[in-house]
Amino acid sequence: MNRKKGVLSNPVDIAYGFNDFFISVGPELASSINGSDIDPSSLIKVMNRKKGVLSNPVDIAYGFNDFFISVGPELASSINGSDIDPSSLIKVLLINGVDRPFASPAADLMNEFLINALKIFHDTVLVLEREDGTVCELYDMMFTLKTKLQQRQSDGFFGAQTGVLLQQFPDRQAAVLREDMCNFYQSSLTYLEQRYDFSDSNYQKKVASLALKKSPFNFSHLCEAVEVLQLSKKLDMDALYDEYCVVLPHQQAIVQSGATVVEKWATLLKHTHTPNMTALASFLLSVPITNASVERVFSLMTGCWTDTRNRCSVNLIKSEIQVKSNFTFSCKDFYTYVVKEKVLLNAVRSNKKYKFRKKPEDAGEKV
Repeated sequence: MNRKKGVLSNPVDIAYGFNDFFISVGPELASSINGSDIDPSSLIKVMNRKKGVLSNPVDIAYGFNDFFISVGPELASSINGSDIDPSSLIKVLLINGVDRPFASPAADLMNEFLINALKIFHDTVLVLEREDGTVCELYDMMFTLKTKLQQRQSDGFFGAQTGVLLQQFPDRQAAVLREDMCNFYQSSLTYLEQRYDFSDSNYQKKVASLALKKSPFNFSHLCEAVEVLQLSKKLDMDALYDEYCVVLPHQQAIVQSGATVVEKWATLLKHTHTPNMTALASFLLSVPITNASVERVFSLMTGCWTDTRNRCSVNLIKSEIQVKSNFTFSCKDFYTYVVKEKVLLNAVRSNKKYKFRKKPEDAGEKV
C-alpha cells in the first residue's frame, strides 16, 4: 500500500477493491487474529458501503494506505492457520493497463463519474488561470460553477456513460451509488459556499456589471465600483459622470463584440479624454483574480535573473518581464513591427539607455 513507491495509481479502484475484500473475508480475518493489539473489526465497519459509510473513496484509499504502512507487518504475522492468503489483498494494487482482474463494476462506475464530474472543476480552473481574466468576471465564473453542480445534483445527472453503467446494478445497490455521487455534489457545494462569498455584499458581484458582457453599465454601477474600491477621494465624480455620457453611445456595440474585457475597455476609452474613467478601469483591471499571474512572473524572473546575469539592474529585469508578459508577436511579426519604429531603433543604438556610461561632454574626455 505504500503510495510513495508509486503503486497507488487509482485511489477509487483501490478503495472499492478493499471494500469488496473486507466485506467478503473480514469476519474470518478478524477471528484468525489472536493476541494482537489491532482491531480489524473497526476497519471493516468503515469499509462497509452497504451501510452508507463510504462517502469519499479517495480518502478511504489513502486511509488504507496509512493503515497498512503502520500495521501491515504485524497484521500479516498474526494470521495463523487461516485459509485467507493476505497476499491476495496486495494484488488489488497490481492493476496494470487494460488487464484489471480485481477491478469491480462499482469502481468502474465511480471512476467514470469522477472523470465526468471533475471536468467541471478543471474547466473552471483553466478559465480562472487565463492571462486576460479580470475581477469583473470572477463572480460569474464561480456562480456558473455553483449552478452547474446544483443542476446536476437536482437532475441526478452523473454523466451519460455513468448512467449506462448504473443500469447494470440491482436497484438497492444503484440507490446507494446514486447517494454517494449526490454526496459528492453536496460536499463540493458546501466547500464552495464556505470558501467563496456568493452574497450580494461581495465586491466582485458589485463590479460584475463592468465586464461589458451581458448589457451596458450605467452610472450607478460606476458609483458602486468607486465605493467598493475606495477610490472616491481620488476621482472627480462630477467629471466621471460627464465622461460616462461620452462613452454611453458606444457601449451597446462593444457589449455585442466577442472581445475580452480588457479589449472592450480599451476600445471604449480609445480616442476619448476620460481620465477618471480610465483611472477606474486601470485599477479594476489590475486586480489579479488568482495567483497564476504572480507565479508566471516568478517563472519569468528565474529565467531572466540567472547566476550568469546577476549584475543586471532591477529596471532591466522589469523591462524584460514586461516585454515577455505583454508582447505576443511571433519573431516575424516583431521584426515587421520594429523596422517601422525609427525612434525605437535610434534608442536601441544610442548610449542613452546606459545610465552608468559617461557622456563625452560630461566627462570632458573621449570615449
